[in-house]
Amino acid sequence: IGAGAHFKGKISNASTIEVSGIVEADVTTEKLTINETGKFGGSINSKLVVVSGSYDGNMNADSVWLMPSSRVSGEIKYKSCPFILPFQYNIRKQQQGE
Repeated sequence: IGAGAHFKGKISNASTIEVSGIVEADVTTEKLTINETGKFGGSINSKLVVVSGSYDGNMNADSVWLMPSSRVSGEIKYKSCPFILPFQYNIRKQQQGE
């Protein structure tokens, strides 16, 4: 979803999604990347989520990568979350058992 674009809705069974614009959606994907210019609001269910931009919502992921430029709020459930500090956050995080 390119810079300047705005998507609202639902995406399921996608292998890879890259967000540089604005997304308000419920997403199921293998990998989701929110670039520095990207803003995502909604729920994410994914194996890997990489956040460099803004995220607000409920996330359920195997692995979450929060880059220094990320701004995150909401609830994150994860198995692996190698935080890369500093990043801005206001989240409730929960590590899931293997």
